Amino acid sequence: MTNNKTSQREEPLDLVGAYTRLLALFPEDAQGHGLDRGGPPGVAADQPMTYGLVLSAESLRYRATPSGEGNRRIRQAALWLLDNSNLGGNNIGWGLPHAWEHRPTNTVFTITTAIAIEGLLDALKLPLWSPAELDRALVLMRQVCNRWCRELWADGYSGGYFGYSPRDMAPPFFCINAPAMYLGALSRLMAEHKGNIPRDELHLVQEHADALARACLATVELRSGSPYWEYIAQPNPLNSKRPNDLIHHVYILWGLETYRETGGHVKFPWTLEGTLESLDRFWKGGTIRFMAQDETTVTAARREEPANAWGTGMLLACYGRWRQSRKTRECFEAILASYGPFPRIRVLPAHVSDDAQFYPRDAAHVLFGLAYSAFGT
Repeated sequence: MTNNKTSQREEPLDLVGAYTRLLALFPEDAQGHGLDRGGPPGVAADQPMTYGLVLSAESLRYRATPSGEGNRRIRQAALWLLDNSNLGGNNIGWGLPHAWEHRPTNTVFTITTAIAIEGLLDALKLPLWSPAELDRALVLMRQVCNRWCRELWADGYSGGYFGYSPRDMAPPFFCINAPAMYLGALSRLMAEHKGNIPRDELHLVQEHADALARACLATVELRSGSPYWEYIAQPNPLNSKRPNDLIHHVYILWGLETYRETGGHVKFPWTLEGTLESLDRFWKGGTIRFMAQDETTVTAARREEPANAWGTGMLLACYGRWRQSRKTRECFEAILASYGPFPRIRVLPAHVSDDAQFYPRDAAHVLFGLAYSAFGT
């Protein structure tokens, strides 16, 4: 692992070694199990989002360097998601194992379900599955996507959007990051498994994907050619007006760029360069900030707070996915400097929080980012 002196000499970061060290904190037989800062204090549980992120990360690693451990980890995580896709009963999808605000235990969420589908799609690229297992996974993902298109859909914003969760449909609101991330999952499912999806389902999903892309386009603000969204589109029934923080901004970009890369019909008025430039807004003084530094609707103190660890992990994933080697270095060095000691990733730097607990769901975003940085796409 590098230190400040070697960083100044521009020696390569040992991203593979860092990935291996962080992966060891996710036990092979319980990769998504652990404490969660959103759950009851001291109560460990299985988190579908963590399983999805680890599954994507390990699928990337396996493609680059196949191993017996990778095989076991991928199968364990994928089968856990398949076996636990209906934890709430008649509630297909993936969510949180704990209650959150007005939503009871095992409510499914659009963002969690999108990340689980992405993990399964990454795993299905590998030659590790029997025909029966492939069919089971594809049937489940089709059922989930059909449910979202039929039950969690709302028209609006020159198109339409998925709700935040089934508990947030009366009335619905367009919290842009979760539907955008789901858009990427839908687009991949259609592109990678088109031959296994009936024509009427393909039409339904494509119709909703394009309508969602139009809604994302209708709510974007371009700042010198780079995109910006509020957290919840205006107007909304919650009377909410707040900016996106880093993690939610990146979720939007990740999903929309996936839609674009998979041949989406709706064309966006910004380029990939504009997407990458929008990420620069979250940097100041070599550190990664919670909100964009050109945000004027919050106080300077709020704007300049450090990002949560999961935001830094998704930022790292973007730089790895789009082959930004210099920014990858800068991002990982910022993580090492503020969110350690590595590999025990903490949610916030020590100077703003005394919580040094390791939370797997947050750290899994960093593992995901390291996978894209170390093993490519």
